[in-house]
Amino acid sequence: MSTPSYNVATGVATALAGFRLPEQLGFGNVAAPVMFAANCTAGSWGRGELLPYGPIEILPGARVLQYAELVFEGLKAYRVGAAAWPNLFRPRDNWLRLTRSATRLSMQPVPEELFMQGLDAVAGACERLIPRRSSQSLYLRPFLFGTEASYQLRNSTSFRFMVIANPVEIYSTGPMRVAIERRDVRATAGGVGEAKAAANYAAALRASTAATARGYPMTLWLDAQEHRWLQELSGMNLFAVIGGELHTPELDGAILAGITRDSLIRLARHLGLTVHERRIALDELLAKLQTGECSELFACGTAAIVSPIGVLGEADGVEYAPRSVDVVAARLREALLAIQERRAADPFGWTRDVAPFEIAVRPAAGAVERGGAPWHAHVYYLPEERHRADALRERFVGLRESGAEPQLLFVGTLRDTQVGPHVVPQFEVHFTSDLVPTVESLVRESGLTTLVHPLTADDLADHTTLGRWLGTPLPLDLSTLDPPGTNQGFARFGKTDF
Repeated sequence: MSTPSYNVATGVATALAGFRLPEQLGFGNVAAPVMFAANCTAGSWGRGELLPYGPIEILPGARVLQYAELVFEGLKAYRVGAAAWPNLFRPRDNWLRLTRSATRLSMQPVPEELFMQGLDAVAGACERLIPRRSSQSLYLRPFLFGTEASYQLRNSTSFRFMVIANPVEIYSTGPMRVAIERRDVRATAGGVGEAKAAANYAAALRASTAATARGYPMTLWLDAQEHRWLQELSGMNLFAVIGGELHTPELDGAILAGITRDSLIRLARHLGLTVHERRIALDELLAKLQTGECSELFACGTAAIVSPIGVLGEADGVEYAPRSVDVVAARLREALLAIQERRAADPFGWTRDVAPFEIAVRPAAGAVERGGAPWHAHVYYLPEERHRADALRERFVGLRESGAEPQLLFVGTLRDTQVGPHVVPQFEVHFTSDLVPTVESLVRESGLTTLVHPLTADDLADHTTLGRWLGTPLPLDLSTLDPPGTNQGFARFGKTDF
């Protein structure tokens, strides 16, 4: 087991163990129990830290509060059905966009390694909390903001990068009613429209709030110069099906380059659809809706994925409705979601595994010497026994967090491990030899199969010979490992770095 390259604060394990996923999730209503943070001073990024979720301290004069010096991203971790481990969707593209946004606001960019570290730390720690139903996920919100307290009109000299998360449903379900905004302006070319900046969303709130009061939860924005050309919805990109082909406004310096937008364009072409990225006039769209040449409208974004539009409404009450709702949109939504949830092949290489998370604790000075030689336990369970495995792991975590057993050195997360042709759910515990009776007692009470062994050899044969099974030994054909008898693929059996 390697030590994480970020700090893990006291209380993280307790926060994770005490969290229960509610039946109703909504979108952004339920906060995950942990968060990630790293600070930057004078251009140098410090070590990241995983923390229990909670309030943060910030000076009232901080530039994020005074000048809206904040950029952010949004992406999801998926773990649907029997998926062995959660995955992210196009995380590097989110990092690239956050970098562009930060550069536009003259902020210190977050290094790619730190960005990925934050995602992996939060999603990995919350892996058992990720909803397992299709269309549910763990929404990750990385954000960067200026922390320097200063009124000078220049960029901040200190920043904080954070990642928070929420177990969520899809943001919008059912056909949307969308208001056409002809007065207010969201963004203009040369401004910060193509950056994912908090200020863009603040500029949209007045019109969005007024539209919602009229029964339109979403707003369609036009260009700033002529109030003629389609741009985007508040937080979503727009698509129209015209003559059986997809049309979407071209990126003009004021439209956010949506990752879901780019995914749909590439996926649609892969499925044989023709896609046009071009300037689209509002008058053209409304005329083609009336004739039926524009048969369908939909919007897309990370939160909603693909959401059909049922009505476009003017301030005077005139409405325009497409003849079809959720036909092409449904096809694209299912095709994209199947890739995101790994229910279908990913021909684009868009998904990647969340890095494994472990709550590593370095033993206190002399703990190993006082407690004897290091030992290791692998607790195995059937899928239907997961609740018992959860309960046993939480007992170990409680012992470690309380400090009652300083020789309890490490408690791993529940995960599926590939052992030759077998997929075996398990978690691991590291401890010193004087704690063997305690560990064995707790495991016997749980009734779960466990292999307990000293960490004195490098191959499976020695572990199974020197150690002992509690419960029925697993019928694992260890000869199927490559090369036979090694620890490759078998829950990282072997020596650890105490």
